[in-house]
Amino acid sequence: MTINFFPLFFKEEYGLTPIHVCALFMSQPLVVMILSFAAQRLSKPCGRMPIIAFTRAFSVACLFSMAYAQPMALQIVLFLMRGGMMRCSQPLRRSILMDYVPKNIRARWNALEGLSVFSWSGSAVLGGFLIDAYGYRMCFIITSLVYCAGLSLEMFLLPLTKHAVER
Repeated sequence: MTINFFPLFFKEEYGLTPIHVCALFMSQPLVVMILSFAAQRLSKPCGRMPIIAFTRAFSVACLFSMAYAQPMALQIVLFLMRGGMMRCSQPLRRSILMDYVPKNIRARWNALEGLSVFSWSGSAVLGGFLIDAYGYRMCFIITSLVYCAGLSLEMFLLPLTKHAVER
């Protein structure tokens, strides 16, 4: 609901120029890369699903904090950590999927990911309405609550995947 609107948020709330916003977005893959390496290393002793749950929860906390943070430097750190933590565990999620889904139905599961991309686009429309009605920061709070609902579903996977440890 909010990802598409981060450039406008930084432009309107903090007066960042388009080049500054682009620099901010260009630095995000570097953060994702560093955090992905750390997540993979930590998954060996801790397990993949606990690391996934931690990174998701941390990301949600960052987004929620963005609703209240005022200093631009703090907002930028929260933004980079939100995106980095949310995306750094995707390789771990993919590896669990490959471990637990039989080969003959993996294509169906991958097709379901396409459906999630569609719902992501639809949620951007809802985010636009929320931003128009209540502002960016309230949209961050609402999105955080939606993420919490999704995270609570992922928590059910913790006991089911307790033996899913990196080798």
